[in-house]
Amino acid sequence: MPEHLVERRTGLFTTKAAPIPLAGVSIEAELSSLCARVVITQRYVNRESTPIEAVYLFPLDDAAAVCGFEALIDGTLVVGEVKEREAAFTTYDEAMERGHGAFLLEEERADVFQASVGNLPPGKEALLKITYVSELAVAGSGLRFTVPTTVAPRYAPMEDRVGVGRPDSETLNPPAAWKVPYGLDLTVRVTMPEAITRIESASHPVSVATAGNTATVKLSHRQAALDRDFVLPIEAAGLDRPHAWVEHGDDGVETVALAFVPVLGNTPAPSEIVFLVDRSGSMAGTSIEEVRNALQLCLRSMIPGCAFNIVGFGSTHEALFDKSRGYDERSLADASKHVSELAADLGGTEILPALQAVLESPHVGSLPRQVIVLTDGEVSNTDAVLELVTRHAAAARVFAFGIGASPSRHLVNGLARAGGGAAEFIHPGERIEPAIVRQFGRLLSPALTNVRVKWEGLEVVQAPSALPPVFAGDRLLVYGFAKPEHRSQNARARLTADSPSGPLTFDAAIDSTANTGRTVGPLAARVRIRELEESPQGWHSADRASQLGRRR
Repeated sequence: MPEHLVERRTGLFTTKAAPIPLAGVSIEAELSSLCARVVITQRYVNRESTPIEAVYLFPLDDAAAVCGFEALIDGTLVVGEVKEREAAFTTYDEAMERGHGAFLLEEERADVFQASVGNLPPGKEALLKITYVSELAVAGSGLRFTVPTTVAPRYAPMEDRVGVGRPDSETLNPPAAWKVPYGLDLTVRVTMPEAITRIESASHPVSVATAGNTATVKLSHRQAALDRDFVLPIEAAGLDRPHAWVEHGDDGVETVALAFVPVLGNTPAPSEIVFLVDRSGSMAGTSIEEVRNALQLCLRSMIPGCAFNIVGFGSTHEALFDKSRGYDERSLADASKHVSELAADLGGTEILPALQAVLESPHVGSLPRQVIVLTDGEVSNTDAVLELVTRHAAAARVFAFGIGASPSRHLVNGLARAGGGAAEFIHPGERIEPAIVRQFGRLLSPALTNVRVKWEGLEVVQAPSALPPVFAGDRLLVYGFAKPEHRSQNARARLTADSPSGPLTFDAAIDSTANTGRTVGPLAARVRIRELEESPQGWHSADRASQLGRRR
């Protein structure tokens, strides 16, 4: 579907699929060092003459840890509590049967949540407040804060359109209103360890007030449409230095966050590079233009000795060459002409068979294989795609570019995590050159491997337990659950890893003081949960199947 005709999935819907637009959405975010705490407030009114049950599907950062859910209706504040999934549904259904008000928040996907409001009285206003914490992504020498604001329509392969109950094609593509009488009100407060040197947004017009290491960012217009992600790049001094901070939780457990940005001097080495390009209908418009521009830069970023191919996919997939060809003037000219003519004309987003064909094709000589996926990621079968990449992670690294105004961050980031690579996002209006340079700096250089942290002067349960490869210029963020009584005044963490030139070591002192807060602890727990979810065993667990199938 052309981008200018795409329906945006934002709003509140009754169980009869009659749209009830929200009366307003406001977001307040606090960014501190490498973490964010975000509060989303949604306001709406039941203008029907009878009580209704309403459902609201909305996006969150795929790495977010939801740590608060509150509802205010008719002057009564209801604070949510965490329960096992089946117990939560039972409590909600029983309240509905008794005619009581009920509120339920559930995860449909790592980046898509659903709020259900039961027995909303006629003429009454309700406020839903959702609080989450997330990590700030690294973008070159700075950071990048992103707030997803819309769930774009997701292509569902045949297996996600059938089955007992509500299939994935309906779950992730609810009824939508073309126009809504509300917008986004947003305020972001930023505190960095040292002076902020640059802060701006390519996605929205903003006003910025900066004072040293703090800044306040607001939308220039009173409200903005919820039709694209809000993206805020931030640059500040001192972000490239190893540092650690400690947060004291209410339960007496301290959580340590540890950040390293290793500086590497590896010499680029040739690879076989396969570009897997999304040419489905959802890429029409500015997205396919961005892909063409990005690919032209990618082609000119390879080095002698590389081999490459370009595979486009939609309902079918087709390759430029029968097999990867050596990188020379002739192959570059052929590829450049092919890229200039690329169109979003291959139908639905059948990424799974295309990716399988690439990963299972014969390798070219002894060159290591790097797969670069360029997509908006709007599919329903994310878990099957990530499972496939995980199975082939030993034979191919996967890097990903998220293209467009609202790509699926869960798929794009998940591809990179499962494939031992890295992800970049190219938003409309942003310069693409920095993202291309960063990505090729990673994939043409050997990464740090066998990465491990030794905690000295404190006992720690680490999250994640196994650390991924680290690329030049990237940040490694590690968490640890610690007991304060076992932490010494001279506690420190030592990162060791293997590089082509030999072992490397980086040290970071751990401050003996602990700040009181509720950001680092939930993030550490979310990292550990994601590690379990994305393990090979996690894809097939009975608990996971139960989670994804309860209300269909």
